[in-house]
Amino acid sequence: MLKAPQNEGRCGNFGRGPRDGAADFPSNLGTVRVTWSQNPGTVRVILRELSRPDRSGTEIAGRIAVMRVLLAHDDLGRWFPGHDAEMDADALALAYAYPQLSSEQTWVRANFVSTLDGAATGDDGRSGSINTGADRDVFVLLRALSDVVLVGAGTARTEGYRRATVRTPWLNLRRGRPAHPTTAVFSRSGDVPHGLSQARENSGEVLLVTCERAGAEAIDLARSTIGDDHVIIEGDESVDLSAALAALAARGLRRMLCEGGPHLMRDLTASGRLDELCLTIAPTLVAGDHPRITAGDAVTTDLTPRLLIEAQGTILGRWTRPDPQT
Repeated sequence: MLKAPQNEGRCGNFGRGPRDGAADFPSNLGTVRVTWSQNPGTVRVILRELSRPDRSGTEIAGRIAVMRVLLAHDDLGRWFPGHDAEMDADALALAYAYPQLSSEQTWVRANFVSTLDGAATGDDGRSGSINTGADRDVFVLLRALSDVVLVGAGTARTEGYRRATVRTPWLNLRRGRPAHPTTAVFSRSGDVPHGLSQARENSGEVLLVTCERAGAEAIDLARSTIGDDHVIIEGDESVDLSAALAALAARGLRRMLCEGGPHLMRDLTASGRLDELCLTIAPTLVAGDHPRITAGDAVTTDLTPRLLIEAQGTILGRWTRPDPQT
């Protein structure tokens, strides 16, 4: 039995295959990658994918997937495009780091997963059914980097959202900040999804962002559920996104991460406040009738690729506006 994520050992002759190579094998501990080199008899064993979360963030991976950089706008040190070194947690955090912000600036990024044919969910209506190990690694990293997670109430219910938590290997990214990001749920009706209304040990706060249309009864109920100062009211018939983001920034929540759903993503894009899209393209075709990452009236925004990473067929990317407003 393997007792550590990485071990090195000796063997007499590792088969009759190529002198250099790697292969993945299942084990009772997870997926094991065996790498052999031209140095006769040397075998390196790397344990991967010990535990993985779905996109509701229930668990956090203990070790990131094997990745390689295809394109990088920023200096990633030795993990430049075409590198032959495996990215570790520090490298991945560097690749997805927020830009340096002044006390007056904000940065709004969105994170979505899509199949090769553009579906944002699987047959069960959840994005968790199409994501991959690499996508889940980035999902939990982006939460750890953020101050606040923005999510529509419908998506929070469908995906089974609970209050956000951060664990290994990303705990150090929270230094100088609350241990876990806040979750801001957007709802015109003022209804707080059950999973977010429930207390959760060692987790972030929950804010409700709603509008006057919700009515006094729903707003009072929300205040009694999550606290008077945890309800933000911006807009009349619908949430005024620009005002809502300003209210979040006034609370010190300037690194914002939108996780959907498609209508919130469309509205955020239309507002002109979206600075960055982090998009995972899963190596899967699903056909059928599925939502895309945006829904609603047409809106056009041009984005520029800033980062592309490949991990066992999954493409992880960052796209930003050519002139992001911070």
